[in-house]
Amino acid sequence: MNTFLIHIKIIKQQFLSFILNVLKGAFNNFGAVIGLIVSLKAVLPETNKMSVTITKGLQDVTFKYLLILYAVLVAYNICRFWPRIKASYNDKLTDSKVIIECCNLFKQKGQKIIHSTDTFDTKLDIMGTETINGQFLKMNEKEIKNIADQIQKGLQNIPSLNKEADETLQGNKFRYEYGTACPINLGDNKYCLVAFGHLCENPRNVEFDPNNYRDFLLRMWTSLSEARFGGKQREIDVAIIGDGLIKFPGAYTRSQKAALMAETFFEVSRRQRICSRLKICIKPDDDALKIDFKNFEEILKFVSERP
Repeated sequence: MNTFLIHIKIIKQQFLSFILNVLKGAFNNFGAVIGLIVSLKAVLPETNKMSVTITKGLQDVTFKYLLILYAVLVAYNICRFWPRIKASYNDKLTDSKVIIECCNLFKQKGQKIIHSTDTFDTKLDIMGTETINGQFLKMNEKEIKNIADQIQKGLQNIPSLNKEADETLQGNKFRYEYGTACPINLGDNKYCLVAFGHLCENPRNVEFDPNNYRDFLLRMWTSLSEARFGGKQREIDVAIIGDGLIKFPGAYTRSQKAALMAETFFEVSRRQRICSRLKICIKPDDDALKIDFKNFEEILKFVSERP
């Protein structure tokens, strides 16, 4: 879904309030313009050149011109109340820009972070295509062997949690600590798989303790600050970690997850720069379209200033 269609979908959901805000705004602006003109005429001497011009202009005004003025003000208010799907903040302390946007992760141009299982599985019948990892594997189905080879190479110097293969696991037999990252390069597209959830006995079910969410994010950003993942000027794109995959308590809304991702990013970036630009992508579904992006810039500024 492109940006314009996302805007249209939001307007369709909030059609009545959008139209009322536009018409009300245009009416108030119309009254303000007419009031300003009348006030100027009242305070200026009748012989003043501007007063004479205003008087003549008011005499020549017809319904047609008033309608044109109102139409211009309606257009202005459409732009004014056009729904926002993006918020951004430039942090001078870390020299990094954070963007939160309603968009498709896989259509972005930066290095894409893919949250995977703690065993870095690549089998579609296990992962399913509804998850970010499943979508990544489905899009690159012909490259799965290449991906598996790069995972094996990328993890060869990282100790697993279990020293011996765990045959009870459905996919890969070695588990890695949450936040462990592995770079994947597929042509011009750069990705990074991050160990997140643990695959349960039932296929496609992943478990994760929400109490460890903040620690996971800190470990992930710390891993991504390592030189082997790319230069410090690179751009990173990431979907909300755990969105649609894990059942978090009600306190963990999408907005709160995004804010916590940004907060931990700033915290790690103060110690070691991660990238020049981070974009947190919110899937453009019905729930995401209800998010108030106007408040996100203040939220980003607030979390960046936390000690």
